Amino acid sequence: MAGPDTTSTSGPASTPSEAGSTSASATASAPTSSASTQTPLTAANGTDVRACRNADCEILISGQVEIPLAPKFGCTRFAVVYFPPNRVAFNVDCAKTGNVTGYFLGRGTLRLVIAVTLEVDKIDGTGAVLHFLPKNTTEDPTRNQVSGQDGAAFT
Repeated sequence: MAGPDTTSTSGPASTPSEAGSTSASATASAPTSSASTQTPLTAANGTDVRACRNADCEILISGQVEIPLAPKFGCTRFAVVYFPPNRVAFNVDCAKTGNVTGYFLGRGTLRLVIAVTLEVDKIDGTGAVLHFLPKNTTEDPTRNQVSGQDGAAFT
């Protein structure tokens, strides 16, 4: 485990501006910096998908989850899957949208005409933090939209 920490630390630790002006301080700061870059992901609602019933939640996922949206959204399925290290895929089936399937890489956003927005706020090699909003944040509320920091696609 020390090997990967040293490797991942070499990038962040090479920024001496955080360390101060002395090299002793830089040496002492490296482990602290490593610990801060390795901070585990957290979400306001933990891993509780039931908190997303009204599309107003923040959850952490590390695999596949089914989001139990309230009947008012008209969805029979809202599945989200995290694939390490930075991919989130979704499969949504709602009366108003039909079947919407796709993914985004890195941080991203899915905006649906059913007045649900899904944002991936944080993502790393262990999981993704999903933030659901009960509104359509698109410029065109008649179209589904997806965007991703490192790429995205949907059908």
